[in-house]
Amino acid sequence: MNEEPPWMPALLGALAVMYVGYELNRRRTRLRRIFSTFDREESVIAETLEGLVVSGRLKPYFPGQPAGQA
Repeated sequence: MNEEPPWMPALLGALAVMYVGYELNRRRTRLRRIFSTFDREESVIAETLEGLVVSGRLKPYFPGQPAGQA
């Protein structure tokens, strides 16, 4: 009888899981590169503005409301 070694299915399963992880990471990186709208400088500006809103020094913008009514 020609049996395959008991470690062969585990090895093939591990390789399959590693390939899926690699492919997901590759696609996620590609999509981030294509659709990223903030670079480092813009994200610092966005964080600063959010800090101003949290501290109350700046009012958040709500579309459809007059200025100062937020």
